Amino acid sequence: MSRGDRRAELRAGVTAALAEGRPDVAWDSAAAAWERGSFAERHYAREVLGAVSARVPRGAWTQTRARVARRLDLPEPPAAQVGECSFPVVHGSAGRFVKVHVNLGDVDDVGHLPDETVVAVRNALTAVRRRVTGSFIVRFEAPDWAGSSCALAVALAAMSAAAGVPLDPAIAATGDLDERGGILPVGALVEKGRLRAAAWPAGRLLVPAGGPAEPSLVVVTDLAGAAAAAAIPAVSDIDACVQVFYGFDREGRWAEAATAALPLLDRPELGDEERLPLLVALLIDANHRGDHSAARAFAARAATEERPESEEMLARALASRSIAALDQMDVAAADNLLDEVPFHSAAARLHIDGTRALVRVAQGRFDAAVTLRRDNLGRAPRWERPRCLGDLADALRRAEAVDEAREALSTAWDEAHGARRPAYLWRTRAYLALHGARIERDAGRLDHARAWLDRAPDVPGPDPAIRLRVERLSLDDDVSQLTASLDATRSPILRLLVVRALARLGNEAGRAEMLSFPAFAGLDQSQIERRFPY
Repeated sequence: MSRGDRRAELRAGVTAALAEGRPDVAWDSAAAAWERGSFAERHYAREVLGAVSARVPRGAWTQTRARVARRLDLPEPPAAQVGECSFPVVHGSAGRFVKVHVNLGDVDDVGHLPDETVVAVRNALTAVRRRVTGSFIVRFEAPDWAGSSCALAVALAAMSAAAGVPLDPAIAATGDLDERGGILPVGALVEKGRLRAAAWPAGRLLVPAGGPAEPSLVVVTDLAGAAAAAAIPAVSDIDACVQVFYGFDREGRWAEAATAALPLLDRPELGDEERLPLLVALLIDANHRGDHSAARAFAARAATEERPESEEMLARALASRSIAALDQMDVAAADNLLDEVPFHSAAARLHIDGTRALVRVAQGRFDAAVTLRRDNLGRAPRWERPRCLGDLADALRRAEAVDEAREALSTAWDEAHGARRPAYLWRTRAYLALHGARIERDAGRLDHARAWLDRAPDVPGPDPAIRLRVERLSLDDDVSQLTASLDATRSPILRLLVVRALARLGNEAGRAEMLSFPAFAGLDQSQIERRFPY
């Protein structure tokens, strides 16, 4: 078999395993190729492992897989997730673990599910509300799944969301529930035990009575016992909940930090000094998700809080509010917010000057943006250097210093690995790939630009996923898909992102809309493309 055939076989096997919900199998296939293949096969297998590693659940993270990840400096699975729990689904001797995601909402929303599943989910939420208050948004990783054995996992995920405290990701659960929280039996427990051993060898499975006796199957009889086995603290334990939030915040895991912050936001036990970090995390997450309505609401509320003693926290609040204004293309407001308070500490200046550099780009002051980026690089801690180098590369691209931009980006990519803040560095690589694609696109090297996009890891949320998608559609001259994306958004920043791509492809409607933006009045197309801050 030729090398090309072996790579194709590996690709097909990995794709099939991921489609079947078995990232552990995909990982093992790639790891075997990395251990035994030719140089080209090892290189390809390394890229596959980088893409798959974040999808391997903690329950499948054996010592052998962890050892391979350390050798290749790959991120381990996230240590904990708020509002998530997995449950096994088996069909005969084959199966997978399906993840359920639960967030807080204004009203219960279970999506479009089969009737049997809807009944089970509603019973689970009723049982949860005997212990906590609130409404919940429930979504399944595999929405076409049908059955009632998801109920226990749904209930545990909802209790996690209500408490703002993560579940141990090595714990999965199977069981139906009655409205009072009693756990009802489900079928195929023997098969589910085998699936746990094969797919989650490092995990535990909570089960109703009646399954096989083995240490990794934990028998639970009611929701209270299941919550205790999953180590979900009481919602009233606010100190524990706040510490969980700060853990996510320190790691730069904004989505998890925001999920942990939301149920704490209106707790009367917290003062203004404690509430502002929660609002900042929610504002950062809203910016990442492109939810500008939520960003404006959190920014307005953050502005009313008592100013904290910490310079860094105040700088984060003002920088996040400035980003929210810039996302509405209100460049003057974004600039004014940054001048509200003078900052002196390196940590505070890192946030303020990084945002100020984006504003300088929007103002067309590209040399000033480069200077701010260089200054930030000098004050950045080690784990922040790759992001700062990537931002410097982008500023240099706009200042038409292409060779220097490439050099900064290459250094950033080499440094974007490490044990500290691995989730943050993983997301950073996605932004670096975007910067690389734009540098090479501007230089007319489209194949190199596509190669950078191929290196971008999958990260949760629309940012930078939307930017990466628009960049690829632009490189592929896909006007129809870009037009469809334009029709689907009303956000100023996202619309301008798409119309810029359309204008670059010669689309007159996109060009006309881009020229009509008030923030760029009187500028021509090339000037607007250079000034667009993202």
